[in-house]
Amino acid sequence: MTPVPALTITPLLTSNQVELKWTNTASGFVLKETSSLSPTIQWSSVTNVPVNANGQFVVTVSASTGNRFYALSFE
Repeated sequence: MTPVPALTITPLLTSNQVELKWTNTASGFVLKETSSLSPTIQWSSVTNVPVNANGQFVVTVSASTGNRFYALSFE
């Protein structure tokens, strides 16, 4: 089984966005999001396409959508 890469989340305060990054050496992972961690958790795929930059996949999402939780899922 492929180990799950570390997911780094960085707020971009000047643009009200959040940048999510993970290594591009681990293929087959999909970024998922949910608005609640209460059971039963309903994960959905983030629709923003990852950009390959400096050895990492990078996705930028809006920070104004309320609470969001992110995870990488091997698919």
